[in-house]
Amino acid sequence: MNVYFAVSPSKQHFALIAEEKVRNVLVSYHYIKKPYELIKLLNGYEPERIIIDSGAFSVWSNGGSVNLENYAQFCIELKEILSPKIELNIVNLDVLPGKWGFVPSKEEIASSAELGWNNMEYLESKGLKVIHIFHQHEDWEILDKLCQHSDYIGISPANDVSNKEKQAWMNKVFKYIIDKYGPNKIKTHGFAVTSHRQLYNFPYYSADSSSWITPARYGRIPVMDDLYQIKTFSYKDGNDFEKYWPYLKSIGIEAINDPNSWKARTRIAIATYKKLEEIASRIWTERGVIWDK
Repeated sequence: MNVYFAVSPSKQHFALIAEEKVRNVLVSYHYIKKPYELIKLLNGYEPERIIIDSGAFSVWSNGGSVNLENYAQFCIELKEILSPKIELNIVNLDVLPGKWGFVPSKEEIASSAELGWNNMEYLESKGLKVIHIFHQHEDWEILDKLCQHSDYIGISPANDVSNKEKQAWMNKVFKYIIDKYGPNKIKTHGFAVTSHRQLYNFPYYSADSSSWITPARYGRIPVMDDLYQIKTFSYKDGNDFEKYWPYLKSIGIEAINDPNSWKARTRIAIATYKKLEEIASRIWTERGVIWDK
């Protein structure tokens, strides 16, 4: 299991992930448009893996679109200047069906799926390693076609269905993949997925989230409890703070209410999500899902 830390173009956040030796980083093209901007933010730090997300959903939900040629050129230039030690994967430029706020028709879904596949082939023709995404509501034949084409794919449940429906769909997706291709053949990436329930229940190869950034902004601290669940509390919550303070001190935290306490809280969050990665990896290894890398 590889947890990717989704990072905004913030010098402070990049400095923290470098200090804490975060292995996997996801960056959105929506926020960083020039490869050298990313190199500057990394400031010599070399994570093991970087995923570049197109930001298509963010742009589409605001009525815009991402230019395929510009996105491809960004990724090509980044690949050329990035250290060859870093594994670089590019999320395909999705073509989202219909308009934001409206339920797309079957025809719109099918057309978008075809256009998205064309985008993937274009990016691959430029020598890029592309993660194409299978979306809920798309035809199941697309999932089969994708698994035959690539050993690393994205999984994206829909936003217009209940959590129960999402979970049922996810169960069906993983059952389909494992039954047909085995538990260690197709790597899957979960977008914006770092819930312990999701990672303990579904055998993702990787997943990403920006949840490690958010709590510190509001004076909150995410920690891993004895049941391997992430618990978030405020340093003002007396009992919880007392309970977890020995753990916080053990990872080098001296204070969390000084002028720079957001840094301490964010360091705790990074440690917590690293722990989540470790536990999820152990769980799936014990269940026989072991990846080469």
